[in-house]
Amino acid sequence: MGQSGSSPVVLHRGTDAEIERKRKETSAAEIQVHTEPSRSQEIQGKETQQQSHKTLFFVYKKVRYVWDESTFTFSPQRAYDAICTTGILACKGSGLTAFEVQRQRGIFGENRLTIDTRPIWQIVIDEASNPFYLFQVYAALVWSLQDDYLFPTIILLISVSSIVVTVRETRRQINSLQRSDTHLLRTVRVLRDGEETTVVSTDVVPGDVLLLTTASAESVAVTCDSVLLSGDALVDEAMLTGESVPVTKVAIPEDGEEIFHFEAHRHHVLLSGTKIIQIRGKNNENAKALVIRTGFMTLQGEMIRSVLYSEGLDFAFFRKYLQIVPFFFLIGLGAMVYTAYTWVQYGAPVRKIVLFCLDILTFVVPPVLPIILTTIRATAQRRLKKKGIYCLSTMHIPAAGAIDVFCFDKTGTLTDNELGFAGAVPVVDGKCVPPANLSSLTTTDALAVGAATCHTLALVHDDLVGNETDLCLFKASNWELEPGRKMVFEDEEMVQVVALAHPQQDPEQSSAIIKVFPFDPIQQCSMAIVKRNYMRNCELFVKGSAQTVLDFCNPGSVPDELPGHLAWYEHQGYRALAMASKSLRDISPAKVHSLSRDLRFVGDPFV
Repeated sequence: MGQSGSSPVVLHRGTDAEIERKRKETSAAEIQVHTEPSRSQEIQGKETQQQSHKTLFFVYKKVRYVWDESTFTFSPQRAYDAICTTGILACKGSGLTAFEVQRQRGIFGENRLTIDTRPIWQIVIDEASNPFYLFQVYAALVWSLQDDYLFPTIILLISVSSIVVTVRETRRQINSLQRSDTHLLRTVRVLRDGEETTVVSTDVVPGDVLLLTTASAESVAVTCDSVLLSGDALVDEAMLTGESVPVTKVAIPEDGEEIFHFEAHRHHVLLSGTKIIQIRGKNNENAKALVIRTGFMTLQGEMIRSVLYSEGLDFAFFRKYLQIVPFFFLIGLGAMVYTAYTWVQYGAPVRKIVLFCLDILTFVVPPVLPIILTTIRATAQRRLKKKGIYCLSTMHIPAAGAIDVFCFDKTGTLTDNELGFAGAVPVVDGKCVPPANLSSLTTTDALAVGAATCHTLALVHDDLVGNETDLCLFKASNWELEPGRKMVFEDEEMVQVVALAHPQQDPEQSSAIIKVFPFDPIQQCSMAIVKRNYMRNCELFVKGSAQTVLDFCNPGSVPDELPGHLAWYEHQGYRALAMASKSLRDISPAKVHSLSRDLRFVGDPFV
């Protein structure tokens, strides 16, 4: 890359690319990049200058690549991902200044999912440039020169009709995808210059702090990817991730020392395109969320980009097809030579010999094959749309017909949400006792208390919603759940608890759920800090896969016969879980992860 005065800027991206800088009357400059004609994607970019800040970037496949002067490279911009700790993110609750907002908008652009409308002529060319259609034109031309006009005219008319149908369906589905941008058009409350202000959601930039309340969170679509700084939320992610049950999101830890990674910390992230069912702020205040991704950089934007710019597919079927076509042409070439030799022997005119030879090639590929394929693809495309499935590249549809086995690995979306409780194996005096129902255990049994409190369930319109495993164990415990409120424990300060749980037969023995740590796919467990009203200290409950929880436990608390019990139940097809607990001296959740060691094993529930 070179830059000097008004000289052109050149990028090298595997192919020669020329960037022409055009100075305009304003302080902005526009960069246009022209790639090889074989590439249909377009790269566009702008160089913006606000006050003394200047940003050079280009956009490729809806992703903005910004010039990094420290590395002398263009790189995609992802705010906060893999560059700072979770604790640093938690401290960014004061919002941006007006200057920082302008700078961020210059780097990341508007929070939009704008889909460009492909010109009709371009869709027509892409469809008509299919080798089959080109072969049809060749066949029709040869037949016309032989004074046969009816059949080639019918073939061409049907071909044109097929192309028109395909172009119409493709254009219609592009327009349907374009409507997704309208879901981002709503007003949101943010903190800027230390004050609350209302802006259009398209003006939100990474670094903005959103203010969320319960009153405004009912069935509201999230318009950007953001990290919860305070409070917790119940989110419906069915339209984005396929999760059939609401997912609980919790605030990012204030003293976290881990490097923030989007995938590893998804339980702190509100995803664009999802819907907030319920949200609770800390101490009845507004919940706060830090915007980290906008527009096509969000997970929803990445999914749309995968539709717009699907990668070329390479199947063994197509490779073999390309290998067999030349063989057919060789056969046709032999037939052409024999035909020419025969007609020469009979003294036929040269024009007739040439036309007959060229006519031989029209039998190599059936002339109606392109029409049939286009009709099939257009019909399949229309049927897919009725099911809510968009397909902008119909060439991929026939590939689905070659699939023999399609395997799903998405428990909870394709399987039944309802789980049946099989039983629990409590541990008494370091020994496993016979399996029992959770409801038959005493109300002070640690296994029963853990099943009723270590979960991410929430009350929505008096109905319990949440993870099916948590719901199954809670119902089996025969406890009840109440909304959280402010409480004072001993001489400590007032604390906002997440929820209250108590046995149905003894409401006085309640347990306050102070802090919940949702299921971590890396650690394979979930945790909760609980305070029983009849005990002085808080407790930490850990629930998850048996192998993971046992690693956290004191070996002396694990019965010797436990591995045999686990192996038998797992062999029978049950989902084996494990529960462990530990007494805490204070209710601060700050060091909970460091305290999840040397736990006491309390039992195994099975579902």
